[in-house]
Amino acid sequence: MTRNGKPAFDLVPHKKKGGTDWDAGYRYMREHGIDTFFGELPPDWDDPLPEDFLITPLPADYGHPKLPKK
Repeated sequence: MTRNGKPAFDLVPHKKKGGTDWDAGYRYMREHGIDTFFGELPPDWDDPLPEDFLITPLPADYGHPKLPKK
């Protein structure tokens, strides 16, 4: 399409940039001996969470990893 004899815009689809490189992911899995993306899911994985799940306080030591004793 032109406007006053100069190109105004293209009517062709542009190549989408970015996205997930699935081939690189599969290569990584093969190189590291990984044969499945996910292991088996537990039978209760989609059960509703307890009602107080989001308001249950975290343990006092949360965020402070326990380092192995030397």
